[in-house]
Amino acid sequence: MRIGCNDASVVAQVPGLGAQRFHADLVYGRADESIQFAMRGIRIGPGRLSLSGSLRAEGWNVTAHSEQLPLEELMTLARMFEVVLPVSGAAGAISADVQARGAGAQIAALAIKAQLHELTANNDSGSIASDRLTMTVDAQLRKEREQWRYEIDVLARAGQAYVEPFFVDFGVHALAADAAGLFGETGGVIVDTFHIEHADVLAASGRAVIDVEHTQPLRELELKLGKLQFPGAYESYLQPVLLDTNFKALQ
Repeated sequence: MRIGCNDASVVAQVPGLGAQRFHADLVYGRADESIQFAMRGIRIGPGRLSLSGSLRAEGWNVTAHSEQLPLEELMTLARMFEVVLPVSGAAGAISADVQARGAGAQIAALAIKAQLHELTANNDSGSIASDRLTMTVDAQLRKEREQWRYEIDVLARAGQAYVEPFFVDFGVHALAADAAGLFGETGGVIVDTFHIEHADVLAASGRAVIDVEHTQPLRELELKLGKLQFPGAYESYLQPVLLDTNFKALQ
């Protein structure tokens, strides 16, 4: 026997989100104590968020769909839950579809398809910054014992980004990249394969091992350059590290 409520109108005051009015479905299975739910039209600033999922004895799954969620509002929520963020300020919006499954407090798999809209962000030191960056990210993660196996694809076609000392204008040189490998909770990342297609700059592939516990985190690198095109390659990757030399203004 199941007990349910379809298309209920919910009015609530949610910490961090303020007054909310949205629609929800809820079904409870008395025999197996399962729960199925769906919530539609949760407001986060001008953006909208929908959630659905189920909870059973063997595990749970959750699906989230968001449209144009403002990053400033999301950063405020993250600070409320004491989430450590790599940037101190951000403007722009994100639209995303997220699927997660697991059991208890453990996540077994996570899939994310997201688009960042005109991201402008920076950290306190100024070593990381972006200006109106628009990009798409498609990531898959699944737990393997004490590690996570990941696959990620990134496409950036507009805006600018700076990661000291490199500056890239994606509106001039679009970037497509993908990587796959493993990472653990200790900060070690194994990149089994990666591919980069940077328009009018370079095409490259390879593998790498990264460990953030070391002063020099890049521990291993195997790089195959399929193309290195000038002047784009010089302006994007070589000039920034040659600014203090006689090669700072090559043509």
